Amino acid sequence: MNLQKGELVRVLAGKYKGLVMAVVSLDETSVFVSDGRHRKLEKSKKLNPKHVARISYGLEKEAPREYTNNSLWREIRQKVRLDERKD
Repeated sequence: MNLQKGELVRVLAGKYKGLVMAVVSLDETSVFVSDGRHRKLEKSKKLNPKHVARISYGLEKEAPREYTNNSLWREIRQKVRLDERKD
């Protein structure tokens, strides 16, 4: 799966299953995600790319590091609410 920084993903497995988080960084075998509330930007969660599913939209700003924990949480919440209204 070709993920990029700033994309929103839904966690498919583990403790955070079902949560929507933002991709903070990537390496060859892992994706680091954060949502600003359950996982802070300073301590992002390392996940296997198989355990996340891309959501059709991303964040407004280019890099997730431009966000504070609170602003990241609000942005994710707003995007998810708008998506639920479309359905």
